[in-house]
Amino acid sequence: MVSLKGKDEKIQQRLLEAFNPLNESKILKGPLIDPLNCEIINQCGLSSMMLEAYYRHVEYMKASVGAKNLKSAITQNALRFYRDLFEVTITIIACMLYVIGTYYEDSHADLFQVIDTIVATIFLMDWIWQFFYAQNRVEYAFSKMSMVDLLTIIPVYVELILFGFHFNLNFLRALRILRIVRVLRMFKALNEKEEVDGKQFLSSAVDVSGFNKQVLILIISIFSVIFIGAGLANGLNSLQSDSFKLNAGEFDFLTALYYTIVTTSTVGYGDIFPQRTASRMAILFMILAMAFILSDQLSKMSQLVSNYSKYDRKYHLVDHIIIGGYYTPSSIYQFLSQFYHQDHGKNNHRCVIIGSNYPSDDILKLINSSKYEEKICYLEGDISNPATLEKANAHMADSIFILTNQHSPHPDAADINATIVTKMIKHYYPYSHTYLQLVKNHPDSTMDYSPWHTVISIQDIKMSILGMSVYNKGFSTVITSLYTTSNSKVPKGLEASWLHKATQGIGKEVYCVQASEFFFGKMFYDVVKFVYKNINGILVIGVKSKYSKDNKGVIINPCNYRIANGDMLFVIADNQKAAGYISSYFSTDENYEESENSNRLSALEQAFLGMKLKDNTYKSMLEKGKIYSLWKDNLNGLVSHHIIVIGDIEGFPNIVKALRSYSYQPICLINNSEPSSEWAKITDLCPNLYYFKGNMLNHQDLYMAAISDCRCVVILTQTDKNNSSLDSKAILCSRLIDVSFPNTQILVELSDENSVKFLSNRPQGEFSKMHYYTWPQHLSGGCFFANYLDSLICQIFYNPDLSLILNKLIGFGTYEKEYQENSKIHTIKIPTSYFQGKNSCSYQQILIDFLEMKPPIIPLAVISRRNTTDIYTPGEVLYINPTHSTTIRPLDSIICIGGSSLDSRKESLRSDGSTGPESIGVKSISIESEKADENKDVINLLIESLKHRLNSDWYFKNKIEWKAMSIHNLQKEVEDLKCDLIEKA
Repeated sequence: MVSLKGKDEKIQQRLLEAFNPLNESKILKGPLIDPLNCEIINQCGLSSMMLEAYYRHVEYMKASVGAKNLKSAITQNALRFYRDLFEVTITIIACMLYVIGTYYEDSHADLFQVIDTIVATIFLMDWIWQFFYAQNRVEYAFSKMSMVDLLTIIPVYVELILFGFHFNLNFLRALRILRIVRVLRMFKALNEKEEVDGKQFLSSAVDVSGFNKQVLILIISIFSVIFIGAGLANGLNSLQSDSFKLNAGEFDFLTALYYTIVTTSTVGYGDIFPQRTASRMAILFMILAMAFILSDQLSKMSQLVSNYSKYDRKYHLVDHIIIGGYYTPSSIYQFLSQFYHQDHGKNNHRCVIIGSNYPSDDILKLINSSKYEEKICYLEGDISNPATLEKANAHMADSIFILTNQHSPHPDAADINATIVTKMIKHYYPYSHTYLQLVKNHPDSTMDYSPWHTVISIQDIKMSILGMSVYNKGFSTVITSLYTTSNSKVPKGLEASWLHKATQGIGKEVYCVQASEFFFGKMFYDVVKFVYKNINGILVIGVKSKYSKDNKGVIINPCNYRIANGDMLFVIADNQKAAGYISSYFSTDENYEESENSNRLSALEQAFLGMKLKDNTYKSMLEKGKIYSLWKDNLNGLVSHHIIVIGDIEGFPNIVKALRSYSYQPICLINNSEPSSEWAKITDLCPNLYYFKGNMLNHQDLYMAAISDCRCVVILTQTDKNNSSLDSKAILCSRLIDVSFPNTQILVELSDENSVKFLSNRPQGEFSKMHYYTWPQHLSGGCFFANYLDSLICQIFYNPDLSLILNKLIGFGTYEKEYQENSKIHTIKIPTSYFQGKNSCSYQQILIDFLEMKPPIIPLAVISRRNTTDIYTPGEVLYINPTHSTTIRPLDSIICIGGSSLDSRKESLRSDGSTGPESIGVKSISIESEKADENKDVINLLIESLKHRLNSDWYFKNKIEWKAMSIHNLQKEVEDLKCDLIEKA
């Protein structure tokens, strides 16, 4: 009853969370839903989605936890228990009556006849009841247990009938011998019930399993053989008194039992032995039966011992989490390090990891480590098997996580398997939170899921981050730090200031906290300024409003919103405790610092416009729909400022979508195989897409793709069954481009963070001991650790709105028009004119000026550029939400949330779809011709573009062109030879 009560409480808690009015457009009226009184649903003002979710589960609630059915289920279980207990008891009594009858039946024949008839009648009624309720009555009638019952029942009634006709006494005695099979009814206590929903249940009277069950079967089998042997020997001796010879005494049942035990144990004292053929055959049969049973049962016990795993057992946990699906030792370590990180506060949840095999050495090392020894349990089994989930105590679990291999060569198959497993879990345990990780986004993957189920698509998120990082260098590092929890400690001996600032920034995450009463009624951007200045440099980036109808109230950087009672704030802070100060903050000082210099604001607006012009400066004379072969097509001079993506077409549309939100620069996919049919669909939807067939590791192919004139090269991890490392080709390609085309911007995806040590620009000396996320390639936004995405679903456990925030930042979410949401990511270089003759300024000044722009913009991170020859100091360092006093210098870049009004105006001016650097430059100059500074910036951008194209290695270019000409001549000679052969033939 305790477990059932606990289950009811858990279900009620889940219902309160699921039907939370903050998550819906309508507010609940009256009492919340009581799972034991579902009729009050009509009193609740629920939205249509919640009503639909409710009606999907109302039947389950009534069947599983309704008061009447719950009592009925308890009553049925109790009756089943007492029935099984009664059967075992009556069988033992029947066996005892048989033994007693061998001594006193002749003198009390009538009494024993009545008792035997009553016992046989009980057995008959039990047989009729089981026969009536059997699914297959014919099969039951000829089953083993049915035959045992019939051999127990029929002789009694036959004897009762024949006794009245004064039949031969020896025949009746022979008939009574059959009563010894009553002992076999003991096996009914171990009889397995039919399979229900894939699970095997033992009878409630004897609930044992595995090895213990087999031992019990062995004991009952040996006892049955000895009892039957003793009864058979005693019965034969009653028919023929000289069947057994003994030195002294009578051959009663106890003597027969003694003889049977001595004989079957191969001791054989010789004081009793069979004399007749029938008795000898009976003893021989008994010995053979004993030998067979012992060998069979011992074999089964040996097999159970060999297959036994200490990790295949029942766990009695409550409010724990379950992890299943696909995982590696490194990914499970990443998940657990995020889940149990100290930044989340005290965590009492235990974890059950389900694996199909015995845990590997790496998993065992993780389980037995001092850090996780008391927190992690391993269960060997199949997560798609309900019996395994029952062992994990899934009905009392807080959450169940289903992980998927994001680098699977067959992503659709991996997603289907994960989805089927999740739907099965939902069917059996609809009130446990289920977190499903998919590789690709499937439109119907969340169609039938309950409101508390979370589904994320790794590929969509990853490709969008990579696409946005082309125009916002370092954004991949920023967004990774926001959904991962990292330590902000610097190794001893490394006292560089840049390292401390960078590590502190990476150690910050997104948290959701209640807004203090102090902020009620204040504009959002004023709250951002005040909190950053007065509460430990915490950055507010958004709000969760109960008045917003879209995206569950999540709004990022609203320009026209006042904080209201009940609002939650999304902040970037060091940990949950630091973020929690906002909830209780109060001050009498309401002074909001404002920028008093309009020239600085104007310089920032011009910087946004210049950034937009640069993003749309390009040249393209490529033919639409043509597939270019890089071994023969030289594209230098035909395309420039284009974006090259090296990898498979899988996920490429998401990169295109992210890139097209910024500009229409040509996007070129380099792959060594012929394009699939999907390529034609992509090119029909998006212009300026080109397919280059070539080898990513071929120097000439890269040159022929005009890589020296491109805007950026994105190198994707490629799934290859023959490669032991997924990152090998991406690393080699990155090193090749670094050496041959050193001025090219590269963004490489790594499936494992450990692979960063094989890239260029490694830290030197003691700095090589730093964690990989502080290495220069990662800090400058040159690489993206895809394995960190495996911890995203873990972070959503603590911050359920994180997926919505992430979708907003990467352009997936819908924008809130009512409150003028300004959440698009941009990156600008701080122009020299902003500093007004000074060499630097503080980051706090930058933040205030950005928030004073129209619309307000929230600075997110700084890429600090350093002109240094020190090999221990990287040229570019990323600081996420730096401190007030952080120094900002000219040409440092700011990654920010939102765009300027001039940027929005420029978007509307390009609605005609014009392309090319010339048209963009002329149009921009003509529109803003009255501003000399802007004209100068535009001209400088165009000149820099031309210089970039002129910086190519002419000698190398001529050498490649000569090789291409030689290949062309060889092809011509081959064609001439073919013609000669045809003529001769």
